[in-house]
Amino acid sequence: MAYAAARAAAVLKNLPDRVTIEASDNIVKNVKSVVVPNTGGDCVALPRAAAGIAAGNADEMLEVIAHVDEVGKQRIRQFLETCDIHVLPLTTDIFV
Repeated sequence: MAYAAARAAAVLKNLPDRVTIEASDNIVKNVKSVVVPNTGGDCVALPRAAAGIAAGNADEMLEVIAHVDEVGKQRIRQFLETCDIHVLPLTTDIFV
């Protein structure tokens, strides 16, 4: 989820005001099942998406948030406080 969010942020060039992520139940379950570096230990999707958007490096692919420094962590916290982020169940049977 952090990688997909970082890719989207790279395309946008600016931080979004709001984020809506639609993901399958399996993706959400997988996101909740592991602790991801630099997300504060939360096992929920919102910090992971925020980390990818605010401080991720999409070129790092699966290590997109592995090298977030203290400044990046602050950007993540600020982004979580100011951005309206929602993770919703995928409403279609089409998977890309």
